Amino acid sequence: MQTDPAAAAALLEASERTVSQLAHHVGRLFQDSAAARISWFLGWMAERAGADGVAEFEVPMDQRDIADFLGLAPETVSRVFAQLEAAGLLRRVSYRHFTYRRGAHGARLEAGETLSCRDGSRPCDEGFKPGD
Repeated sequence: MQTDPAAAAALLEASERTVSQLAHHVGRLFQDSAAARISWFLGWMAERAGADGVAEFEVPMDQRDIADFLGLAPETVSRVFAQLEAAGLLRRVSYRHFTYRRGAHGARLEAGETLSCRDGSRPCDEGFKPGD
């Protein structure tokens, strides 16, 4: 490291980025609702897949692992997934394969807004429609 300052700087930058991501994750565990945590997780998976709006991706863990990662009960993850599907924001293609429509509503959920389904109170206008 002493002989290669560029390598040392790159390692320090990568370490700082990792610590920042970890701090952000821990902060979410204590401050956010279940829907906000799961929406953040799905948005993060979408970003890793290289998409920003509608993303189709494979999740590298099962629902129990997602629950552990987010500090939730597996039943809560299942319930919020069902709510996101009902709101038109999430479609399960297979067991670990999803399509997530982040859009404005998903971003609001990540910011802590309460999840509401298409019941007329606040429809998710950019969500999946039946048959999509």
